[in-house]
Amino acid sequence: MTTSVSRSRLTGALVALSVLAMTACGGGGSTSSSGPVTVPKPGSAGAKSLSGDVSWWGWAPGTTIAPTYIKAFNAVYPNVKVTYKMIDYSGYTAALRTAMTSPSGPDVYNLQPGAITAAYGRFAKDLTPAAKASLGSAWKDKLSPLGVQTFSDGNKLMGLSIGSGGAGTLLINKSLFDQWGLKPPTTLGEWVQTCKTIQSKGSTCFVQGAKDEWINQDMIQSIANSIAPGKFRQAVAGKLQWTDPDLVQALSIFKSLFSDGIMQPGAAGIAQYPDAMNRFMAGKAAMIMQGSWEASQYKEDHMLATIKAAGVSNPKAFTALLIPFPDVAGKGNKTGYFADSDYGLAVRAKSKNAAAAEAFVTWLTTTIPGQTLVAEQFVQVPALKGVTPQMVGLVDPAAQGAALTQTISDVASATEQRQISSADLITALGDAASAVATNQKSPADAAADLQKAAKP
Repeated sequence: MTTSVSRSRLTGALVALSVLAMTACGGGGSTSSSGPVTVPKPGSAGAKSLSGDVSWWGWAPGTTIAPTYIKAFNAVYPNVKVTYKMIDYSGYTAALRTAMTSPSGPDVYNLQPGAITAAYGRFAKDLTPAAKASLGSAWKDKLSPLGVQTFSDGNKLMGLSIGSGGAGTLLINKSLFDQWGLKPPTTLGEWVQTCKTIQSKGSTCFVQGAKDEWINQDMIQSIANSIAPGKFRQAVAGKLQWTDPDLVQALSIFKSLFSDGIMQPGAAGIAQYPDAMNRFMAGKAAMIMQGSWEASQYKEDHMLATIKAAGVSNPKAFTALLIPFPDVAGKGNKTGYFADSDYGLAVRAKSKNAAAAEAFVTWLTTTIPGQTLVAEQFVQVPALKGVTPQMVGLVDPAAQGAALTQTISDVASATEQRQISSADLITALGDAASAVATNQKSPADAAADLQKAAKP
């Protein structure tokens, strides 16, 4: 499984419980960062002599990619031992809740924009001195503003972004589309007709794990941007009522995807990962909603491993391609990407291996070799400006090369955010999507519920 799991959101209830539990345990107050440490530059004699055991906790990048990062880091810091502990996303906050106040907690841990950073960023060491030491006084100008803004709390830099990811696209099996002589849908009408054609061939057209709040949120935000760009985020910020007619229409169109045969039967009962994605990778569905992180499926070796993990014993690569979200409102609005830092790396203030931990974090997030390695996974758009991957190992270079370059450019220039920091609103969005999808509530009533959960 790829780091796309990091694109999921925790339910608001889980985050809220975590924060309450920490407060009850006496961990609710601010935790001051320890002082700056000296991190030797990569390639220096000090880098070769620096030692320490670094424990890294995260739901991403996963057990396939993390060893690649660590091995490359050890080529320049050979005596720093980094141990990656992958924690399932659904249990991540529960693990951190105890770890942040424990002497045996991680040295490095992942932060995600929104609720996780709001709850756990305060336990991180200020990485501003580390960023300055690595990139100079103009360090902010050299990094993507998405990451800097997301992980800053006043003058404190709680984490360094590994790279950005954007949502608002569909991932299609282009090989199947070509086989059937079909073109990707560009409107709601074309989408419905395309699904009828694909279904007539005995295949599933579109698959979604509508059990998960996060992917439904991506879908509704894309629909809303097709109707009235920017209104979804205005409502998130409390600057617009969720009962605005355009947002009610967005919920109505979301509902129509179920009634008009785009969403597969039983969509509300399965998760996006692994259920829906496994079906897509196994060739059992022609389309799925996914973001820029799934450009990783353009790489043949990665795709073959993912197909095998989906249960196919003799995997055969196909051409996957990210396409724009259809113009479901018929207004000609380009929905584009909405994006955030995929995840950031924080150094716990209580770490006993701060220098070694900062060396690992800054090497991976602020150096050209580290960020090039990140770029070449095709999962994140690098946080360090000017770093691009080599277009090697693609399944179909002719179809995917230019598309990947465009994706990198589009995500890097995205201005609309994706993540939501309000745990209550995240929960309310999940409830509203589920209620609309299963005909338990009308779009208008669901919008009214969202407004109740919105910021006062």
